[in-house]
Amino acid sequence: LQVAAYKALKAAEKGHSVYSNPALKSLFPAVKADEIIATNLTGAGQEWVGVAYETRLWESVREAPIYTELTKRGAFQVEIPQGMNSVYIPAEGTDPTWYTLVEQNDLDADEHLPVTPKTSTPTTTRRQLTPGGIAARVAFTDFEDEDGLIPLLPFYRSRMEVTAQEQIEYVIFNGDTATGASTNINLIDGTPSIDGKGRGPAYLAQDGILKLALVTTAALRRDGAAFDETDFLETWKLLPAQQQIAQAGLMFVMDPFTYMASLNITAFKSRDVFNPATVESGQLKNVYGIDAFRSGQIAKANNAGKIPAAGGTLGRLAIVRPDQWAIGWKRKVRTESARDIDSQATIVVSTLRFGITYRNANGGVAVSYNLTI
Repeated sequence: LQVAAYKALKAAEKGHSVYSNPALKSLFPAVKADEIIATNLTGAGQEWVGVAYETRLWESVREAPIYTELTKRGAFQVEIPQGMNSVYIPAEGTDPTWYTLVEQNDLDADEHLPVTPKTSTPTTTRRQLTPGGIAARVAFTDFEDEDGLIPLLPFYRSRMEVTAQEQIEYVIFNGDTATGASTNINLIDGTPSIDGKGRGPAYLAQDGILKLALVTTAALRRDGAAFDETDFLETWKLLPAQQQIAQAGLMFVMDPFTYMASLNITAFKSRDVFNPATVESGQLKNVYGIDAFRSGQIAKANNAGKIPAAGGTLGRLAIVRPDQWAIGWKRKVRTESARDIDSQATIVVSTLRFGITYRNANGGVAVSYNLTI
């Protein structure tokens, strides 16, 4: 039977008339391919099928900046006037010294009445704030603008405005002007890339909040190791005693991953300890009477609280006293556009100049790092 079937199949393939009967042909497997017009066949349907494009842009999710939380809690803001490239901010120095008050009985040699209170000389001080500049530039051709699905100029103008706010917060927290090898907290195992025109990463514009604790003042940082609720309290304790009070003027700030880990701390999940419990509310708003925030501009770090080129794996928790920081503006965000008729292209440029400085290097922020999250 197998031999007969084989011979019949070969005869059918050669078109022998005796095997043209439909009933007989149905007994054999199909011997022809791609006879049906379809969307996946080149020259047989594919060319007549189009792909639609939506003209509305599907935007990314962005972390809401918390910059305004600094100003709400008293960050000192100053405008740098025309004709000046920096500003001195007078700051309170040491206090008057108090002494005992003793009744005096004798006139001095010139028969003047004696001075009863003892004189002291309070010191004066000031901080200089010098703004740095950051900028972004985008160029696109007329062809892309004319043929593209999305109007490019309004889109890029709006993106510049949005990302500028993110960069302001990024520099405020992460700024570090160190350019040497393995010295910058944002690239602790490398050297920041600076091109021939002196342009480098935005974090080089200023020294920011985290650097004060991680580099400048050792007393303001601690190795946290295993992360639990005590890290919040121990970080708070690092601040000078007079800065620990008035919790409404303080704020805990952490990277998103540390914030998520904090939601899973047993003490915060328990209603009898933390009300409302985070497992019910889904957020951590206040710890020890201090508001807690996550910043999308703070990243995970290494075991020294600094960021390697490959990225960090450990968390950081900062407590900030905004009224011990000053933010100076020389130029708010300015976005401009111009068309170049020679290149048949449009250029969009956003620039801003601002600076930040601390009132005193002994406070204003404290950081716990090396948090296992």
